[in-house]
Amino acid sequence: MSDQFSGTKDVADNLAFSLDNLNSYLESACPEVEKINYPNEIFHITDNCVYFLPKLGASKAKMSTNFFENKLKVTATARNYNTMKKLLSFCAS
Repeated sequence: MSDQFSGTKDVADNLAFSLDNLNSYLESACPEVEKINYPNEIFHITDNCVYFLPKLGASKAKMSTNFFENKLKVTATARNYNTMKKLLSFCAS
């Protein structure tokens, strides 16, 4: 995982969702998506999560949840890192 996403492992380790046939699809779709490069936008695709860092803010990004849904043919939702940390702290209580 790239340095921009260091610290996200604790959040990613606690995500839970179905992976039915997602892995095989991602193996074929990811190479095409990973070639896409927009300035100031970094993303990393794992087996069950897409980490996305729009350096200029989500409102100015060309990539979005809709972008990843269309390219990867999945249903997606987005939460910022601080929100995920807060949700995990609720679960730990």
